[in-house]
Amino acid sequence: MRLWANNLINVPNITHLQLLSLYFNIYQFFLIHLPYGPPDVDFFN
Repeated sequence: MRLWANNLINVPNITHLQLLSLYFNIYQFFLIHLPYGPPDVDFFN
């Protein structure tokens, strides 16, 4: 896991769009897998 994290940090060509996509995928994952649903926060306003 440490090796994976170090490799992820050292990737030079990652873009802001890829980071945004990664965060959105993680957010979607938690929306699907958390039993209580999403918190009532509007991120897009």
